[in-house]
Amino acid sequence: MADCNDTIYAVCIPGERVRYTAQSCIVPIMGGSHSLSKEERESLRNEGYVFDDEGALLSSLNNRWGELSCVHWMILNASEDIIGNAQYRRNWLEPKDEWYDPETLYVPEPAQFSCSLQEQFYGGHAAFDAPAITREFADSGNWLFTREEIDQIWKQSSFIGCNMARGNKQDYKRFMTVLFNGLIPIWEKHKESFLSINGYDKRAIAFIAERLITGMVLCRDRILPGMNIATAPIGFIN
Repeated sequence: MADCNDTIYAVCIPGERVRYTAQSCIVPIMGGSHSLSKEERESLRNEGYVFDDEGALLSSLNNRWGELSCVHWMILNASEDIIGNAQYRRNWLEPKDEWYDPETLYVPEPAQFSCSLQEQFYGGHAAFDAPAITREFADSGNWLFTREEIDQIWKQSSFIGCNMARGNKQDYKRFMTVLFNGLIPIWEKHKESFLSINGYDKRAIAFIAERLITGMVLCRDRILPGMNIATAPIGFIN
């Protein structure tokens, strides 16, 4: 059974509180904290919140990076032995009997599409071309995936559609650091284009991150050798 060293950081946004309870300790972390007033910050701090602009750098980009601004905070600041991230209304479904294995990193169970991941992407996103962007970086020969791997990722039909993970601190931070190492060069090259996008696709970099996580799990033997990765169910609270 979990104890308070098993901590899930639940990403919140102004006006929205965590909508579930858990056997794990839930620590609310405010995304986009840079915009809080002093009074708002101290009120939330008294309620147990932590803030993505204290000891991390992406808070001002939360509306583009989504919960990844809080994941960045966790990489730099989370100290519990077992950590994970979720959202204020998207939670891990915790087992009633056998608890999560502390030697395993868990990611959300994937969706299985009736089409390729590339076809699914083009059906849902029109403002940026993630398949082309990722192939461009793979062709450089100095990125997270090779061209052969990225082609296979877009060709298959499995999709991990949340930027979430949970496990021991070392594995969690290693996994998410690899993810950021893949994302940062994309952001740096395409930042101006991404910042010009409004509406649903304005979180282009966060949508790309989900595809990279999918690929990291598929290619884990090369990218994350020695790491035991499994999938676990998550829920969504309306």
